[in-house]
Amino acid sequence: LGQSVVDTSTVIDWAIARLGVSPRISMGGNSIGGDIAVAAAGADHRIGRVAVTLATADWLRPGSCQPPGEPDEEAQAFYDRFDPVTHLDHYA
Repeated sequence: LGQSVVDTSTVIDWAIARLGVSPRISMGGNSIGGDIAVAAAGADHRIGRVAVTLATADWLRPGSCQPPGEPDEEAQAFYDRFDPVTHLDHYA
C-alpha cells in the first residue's frame, strides 16, 4: 500500500510528460485501490479529486473481522508517513 502511494507520483509525472495530461489529477479506486487513491491524494497535491468505494482512510481497519498483523520496519515507516487518519493536515 505504501509503495503504491510512492509509485503514484511517478506515474503522474510520466503521464504529464508523455501524455500531456493536466497537472490537476483525479483518481479513483475500489477496495485497496481506493485506499491507495486516498493516501496518494495526501502525499501528492496534484491529486485534486478522489472517488472511491469500499475503501478506508484508516489503515488499521477498525471493526474488521481480521485484526492487522505486526508491521515490519518498512510497513511501519509507510504507515507513519502516509496513513490518512493520522495525517489529516495533508488534506487541506
